Amino acid sequence: RNLLARSSNLAKIGVRNQALARKPIVAAQVRFVHERGYNDVQDVPATIFHQVNMAMNGAKTCPSYAYIFETYSDYLTDFQISYAFQELALDKVERTPEFWNVILPKVKEQVPTLDRQCTQSLHGIIAGAGLMQLQDNVLWEALESKLVDEGLLRYFNVQEAAEILYYFAQCGRGSDELIDQMEKTFIQNKKALVGMDDTLWYLREGFSQLNKGSEILKKVLEDPEVELPKLE
Repeated sequence: RNLLARSSNLAKIGVRNQALARKPIVAAQVRFVHERGYNDVQDVPATIFHQVNMAMNGAKTCPSYAYIFETYSDYLTDFQISYAFQELALDKVERTPEFWNVILPKVKEQVPTLDRQCTQSLHGIIAGAGLMQLQDNVLWEALESKLVDEGLLRYFNVQEAAEILYYFAQCGRGSDELIDQMEKTFIQNKKALVGMDDTLWYLREGFSQLNKGSEILKKVLEDPEVELPKLE
């Protein structure tokens, strides 16, 4: 009798599992973004995380990315959102209504939640906006607030900071406070610029486009090994 009962229960479980298997994974679970405001990898079921990655790997248009953003809205990690945004910029994808109505609002919603654990995502969003030469005051103000008001600029290395300066300059963005902080950072870390031709290119282009930079900075960008006078 026990064996028959066990067999019956297993059969019921099998039927239930088959029924569940026919339902979309996302619809089968009640889901909210993590209370910190962004999802880390471990916050998302592995199956769904990989589904999103595969879907993004095949996405080539704004409508396809928008579909992913809407379908997996509460499962997307900050890095996946940043990746999609930057890929659209790198591939110079046509910005259809789905970009303005779905993708950009999701990016703007995510930025205020980012912290020092999300610097790569922050960098990716800045790069995407810069490459697109996107003119959106709310987005750029939120990005600068992260760098200046919350002090996240200090968590980027010299190369990343140089790229950030360049992308801000591409859109004519960046307050005096942000640019001054960056200038001091590059002067103080001038030894790290030695032999860094790519980094120096970003810096020269960025400061030139913004028409900013002191004479001391210009000397550093011309020759990072230059001896600077000691401040009294």
